[in-house]
Amino acid sequence: MYSIFINAFDRANSELDKWINKRKKLRQFLNTAKTDARHHQLNFQAYLLLPIQRIPRYRLLLLDLLKHTPVDHPDHEELVKALGEVERRAAEINERKRDQENTEKLLALHAKLRAGPIKEELMKPHRKLLREGDLTLVRTARVTPGSPPHRMALDQQRVGKEFAFFLFNDLLVQCKRESGGDKLDPSRALSLAAYVHPASLTPEGLLRVVDQSSVMYLSGSDMQMRAWAEAMNERFSR
Repeated sequence: MYSIFINAFDRANSELDKWINKRKKLRQFLNTAKTDARHHQLNFQAYLLLPIQRIPRYRLLLLDLLKHTPVDHPDHEELVKALGEVERRAAEINERKRDQENTEKLLALHAKLRAGPIKEELMKPHRKLLREGDLTLVRTARVTPGSPPHRMALDQQRVGKEFAFFLFNDLLVQCKRESGGDKLDPSRALSLAAYVHPASLTPEGLLRVVDQSSVMYLSGSDMQMRAWAEAMNERFSR
């Protein structure tokens, strides 16, 4: 229940602000309630925030108690256990919050995508959106049968166009932004499942991304290239 409240807090607060701005009677009621002498004159939003602050406050209280409790005191061991339990609960809440935020991001992206096989396969329980942004696709290379027999060659194709890219823990999705709107047309999904470290930087500063059958070369600022490479190669630790 506590995690549900925290996960819904931002959306609820935004909705409340919207109705306060739209409804004069609601504003008047909340302003009158705020001045009531029977409470601490906090506004309604501040009261909604109190449960969010409870776990962090418990942690600070226990840390302060431990600081002033001798190790040989009979309460010391129980305080250590209580602090550990509160910190575990805080970690669980934060993890559920991150999962909720990831789901919301996936749903928002899914709504922008044009219909097709990539959109149909995007919503998976294990999938996490790690990074997004616009990059230039310089060229692609696809593994094709070569000559002599039993050898492979790379069939390269120059592109030189900017696309929107979305990095997941197992996919890199390439989309074309449609002019005059926020719709996205997905054109490619590069599977990253076969490689722990699928990204590398070339001597000329391009980002090289590989899967089992193709290679993509992307360009952007030096900072962008390093950030994307790091996100791809460390995606399992995030």
